[in-house]
Amino acid sequence: GQTASGWQYGAMTSIRADILIAGGGTPGLTLALLLAGMGLIVTVADSAPPPPLAAATPGGRTAALMDGMINVIRA
Repeated sequence: GQTASGWQYGAMTSIRADILIAGGGTPGLTLALLLAGMGLIVTVADSAPPPPLAAATPGGRTAALMDGMINVIRA
């Protein structure tokens, strides 16, 4: 299937990517952005489809990681 934001989810039989990242949390998505910015083809695999953005609420773990991830992206 596909979400409104363009994310695709479901069973995949074949994939073409330079890098496969397991986990679509803040660290995995940050790494995916940085590697894609270097011209690599990146795929992020997660066991669940992403929640709708309207339903996303930051938790303590997310907030603790966010500052570090933002600094990595800015560097």
